Amino acid sequence: MTLVLTLSIINNIMKKLCADCYYIGSEKNKTPGNIVVELFLWAAFFVSFFAILAFGILPPIVLFILSIGYSLHRVAGGKKVCPNCKHTSMIPTDSLRAKEIIESKGINVCEADYSDSKAPQIFKYVRLGLIILVCTVLAIWVLT
Repeated sequence: MTLVLTLSIINNIMKKLCADCYYIGSEKNKTPGNIVVELFLWAAFFVSFFAILAFGILPPIVLFILSIGYSLHRVAGGKKVCPNCKHTSMIPTDSLRAKEIIESKGINVCEADYSDSKAPQIFKYVRLGLIILVCTVLAIWVLT
C-alpha cells in the first residue's frame, strides 16, 4: 500500500497538464533562436580570426562577442513548453487549477503520455561544444 501511494505521488509530480490543449504528460524544452544563425556566427568568427592580417583585430573581437552572446542566449534561454501545442501553459496535475480543468473536462489522468522525457541539461553544453568544434574544423578547412 505504501509503495503504491509513493509511486502515485511520484507520477503526479512528473505529470503536467496543458491549460490550453489539455495534454497530460511531460514538458518539452524549446530552445530559442536558430542553429543556422549560431553556426554562421561561429564560422564568421573563425574565418575572421584566422584572417586577422586581412581584416584587423576588431572584426574577430566583435564576432566573438556576438557568437558567445548568441550561444549563451540559446543555451540559457530555453522554455518548457507543451509538446502538443507549443504553449508555455503547462501546470502540475496536482494543482487546484489543474484539478478543476480535469474535473470539468472529464480528462482521464491515468492515460497520460510519457513518451517525451526530460533531457538532461548536460546535452545543451555538449551541443555547444560540438558547434564550436565543427566551426573550428570548417574554418581550418576553408583556410588551407
